[in-house]
Amino acid sequence: MNALKDKINELFSQPIVQLKEKVFGRNNENIDFIIDSFYKLQPEQRTGALFGAAALVLFFIGGLLSLYFYNVNSLDKELNQVSIAYGELTDSIVEFQVEKNKFNSLVELIRKKTQGLNMKPFFESLSNEKKVDMKGLNVERVERNSNDPLSDEIEEKQIDFKLAKISIPRLLNFLIEAEKSDKFIRLKQLKITGMYGNRLYFDSTVSFVAFNMAK
Repeated sequence: MNALKDKINELFSQPIVQLKEKVFGRNNENIDFIIDSFYKLQPEQRTGALFGAAALVLFFIGGLLSLYFYNVNSLDKELNQVSIAYGELTDSIVEFQVEKNKFNSLVELIRKKTQGLNMKPFFESLSNEKKVDMKGLNVERVERNSNDPLSDEIEEKQIDFKLAKISIPRLLNFLIEAEKSDKFIRLKQLKITGMYGNRLYFDSTVSFVAFNMAK
């Protein structure tokens, strides 16, 4: 607020001071000269001088008003620009807060769903439950982009394994149950290989991606 007052004073005071110095002189020496010259005139000349002075005063007032409205318009434009910038800043802050709330909600949801989850025991238990032959179970941490805001909070893991001699219905049931576990586990890649002389069973290579809280 003080900065705005200073700006207004700067806009109006400096031009007025400059105009005053030009008309009256730095030490009002022009006024002394005018008064001295006025008393040396004849009565008729004094009357004309008074009319001329009145016209000069009106011209001076008109100039001041023009200068005033010019500076008011300039200030109004600057205030409009400040108002627009402030509105854009406010919108950005609101948008940032909305996105931050979404981010925090996602992190909290992942924390609740994956609390205490260990990938190897989870898939081993699921394979035993669905009676599938799982081999080569491997869990690796996936390096995330450091610019990703989730990288400090969320850890991504890739789970790879093979399912030997499995039928298509049992394979699909196993994959669906893994995703239905509501543990932020998603199928990433599936490769099915036929078995020679057997049309009912297949070998498959499976990759899942999972998310849990960073340690």
